[in-house]
Amino acid sequence: TVGYDSIDKRLGNLFISRENGAYQFEGVQNYYDGIPSFFRFNKSATGDPYYAMAGFSGTFETLYVQDKFYMSDILTINYGLRYDSFEMDAGPAYNEYGSGLLGFRNDTPASTSILQPRFGFQLDASDLPMFSSDRIVSAQLRGGYGLFAGRVPNVWVASPFANSGVVQYGARTGTRSYNLPVCETGAERTCFKAPETIYQDFPYSEFASTSPAQGIDPNYDTPSTWKFNLELLLTTANGYNLKAAVNIDDAEDGVGFADASASVDKVGKTGIVTYNTQDAFYITNAEGTSSNSFTLAMDKEFDNGLDVFASYTNTEAESGWVATSSQLSSNLENMVAVDRMNVDVGNTPWAIKHRLVAGLNYTANWFNNAPTKFSLFYKVYSGKRFTYTLDGFDDGYSRYNTRMYVPTAGDPNVVYEGVTEGEVLTAVQGIGTPGSHVDAHTGQLPYTRGLDLRIAQEIPVNNSYFGIKDHKLVLYYDLLNVLNFINEDKGHVYYQGYSTRGLLDSKGLDSEGRIRITGIDTRKGQLDQYASRYRMQLGFTYKF
Repeated sequence: TVGYDSIDKRLGNLFISRENGAYQFEGVQNYYDGIPSFFRFNKSATGDPYYAMAGFSGTFETLYVQDKFYMSDILTINYGLRYDSFEMDAGPAYNEYGSGLLGFRNDTPASTSILQPRFGFQLDASDLPMFSSDRIVSAQLRGGYGLFAGRVPNVWVASPFANSGVVQYGARTGTRSYNLPVCETGAERTCFKAPETIYQDFPYSEFASTSPAQGIDPNYDTPSTWKFNLELLLTTANGYNLKAAVNIDDAEDGVGFADASASVDKVGKTGIVTYNTQDAFYITNAEGTSSNSFTLAMDKEFDNGLDVFASYTNTEAESGWVATSSQLSSNLENMVAVDRMNVDVGNTPWAIKHRLVAGLNYTANWFNNAPTKFSLFYKVYSGKRFTYTLDGFDDGYSRYNTRMYVPTAGDPNVVYEGVTEGEVLTAVQGIGTPGSHVDAHTGQLPYTRGLDLRIAQEIPVNNSYFGIKDHKLVLYYDLLNVLNFINEDKGHVYYQGYSTRGLLDSKGLDSEGRIRITGIDTRKGQLDQYASRYRMQLGFTYKF
């Protein structure tokens, strides 16, 4: 098999973050008085939002060749090669000042290509000695290995087009060199006001010559992963279907984010680094997501109308950058780290380490040609991971995403203000390794357990007068979260906002580089009120 595919794509994304201004207030009275402690905005350079649209065009090309070889009656081999490329027609609007910050021209377009070899096999192992038993009817072993490219992350490579500093600009209050003075009296232009005045109060002409630009690393490559899969499928003489599978993903290239304008502000005694920046963000390559998983599964249909199934999966996964935003800046600012310019590889918050699902269906033929079906579905899985952080610690990018340091008794790396050492040591007991920062996403929410029930009644619909034949009306009743229906303390689902928990409050570093710990926040994961309650629903479907 040989094939070629070419797609010309145009992409437009109209998004201006904080166009109406983003404000933070310290205290209710300051809110009433319109005196924010922080203000940030972004605006179209002309005042017309459509002028700031992120848009690009480019060509995706794919060439592939594959062959299938029958080595014997029981072994089939597949092998092939795939080539993918992407060429942007043009880069973002050129910004001389922003290019100087980046260290390369900000109008550099993306240009990537990748060659992906792949191999697979399928073996009928039924007659092999290890499976030639009266208990096993059939056995198949199949698997493969190859390089697989990820999709071009359009929303991220589009971000430099909107944030070129030419079509869109912005600023903020704070410590950055180009930033605005903080509102103090209520009369400054950074104080809270009607959104429509922002463009007039902060004209583009004031920022045109010093606006930073975002960019695409000239050496950016398509994200890709080496994937290995091996599955064993067995059918037993008594009708059980069994499956065992192993999947191993080893990232070749992932997606990362960097700031070319970052300069070190302070280095703490524990290794924490705070930065000054002018927001010269760019997309680049970094460590991707790698994972190992194995699955055991079975299913069986009985002659009495009962069928059952169960499956267990264990997954271990780690990654560098955890990108959850459409904006390059937000992905960099929201990454949990000790040194944001040197992100460690750690657990990913998305992987579920243990997952078990099981179910049964029973079909009763109490009525002629009108089966009644009862279904139960049970699930249990380990809670999602999160990271303990220093709440309020400003590293120059975020006040909420510095990985928490676990103090020891008499620790020379910290200083306590408004809280005692004993209170802090009690709060962090059992978390991480004392004398070091916690690893990313090593906290874990409670297990989730759920049971759902469905009762469905099928009713045949036939009417010769209207020409209706073999139609079916299915009435069903669902009881979701049966465990919570039985016991209001069961079936609960928890979540952790932004996958971080600010256990210790901090005001940053003191003059000696020690972490200032100023309080304790004992709040834990939030209860998902909707998913944690039982729900009933009655419905129907009509099939014809």
